Amino acid sequence: MKHEELDEEALDEIRSSRIWLRFIRNKYLIVTAFFLVWMAFFDNNNWMYLERLTNEANQKKADRAWYKREIEQVKKEYQEITSSIQAMEKFGREKYFMKRPDEDVYVFFEGEVTP
Repeated sequence: MKHEELDEEALDEIRSSRIWLRFIRNKYLIVTAFFLVWMAFFDNNNWMYLERLTNEANQKKADRAWYKREIEQVKKEYQEITSSIQAMEKFGREKYFMKRPDEDVYVFFEGEVTP
């Protein structure tokens, strides 16, 4: 009985090695595997490089959208400033800390401690 089991195990090993031999001898499988490895790692336009370019393009699109929002905000501020003298004075006082000759301006910044 043990002799028959050994023969079965030996036959299974031979069958499994034959399966691997079939894959190794298959020229289409070898060429496909070689092509995939070449495209993944060695080609000038490999997949990692293309992924990096895709991420960079997405970042540029996000930057472009941010700049468009900023341009719209600046245009809005420009319209407000040019609409009246009071708005222009308010803008100058808030953004550039401008003052009249007879005024003192104190500016407080959060989180800063002066000795």
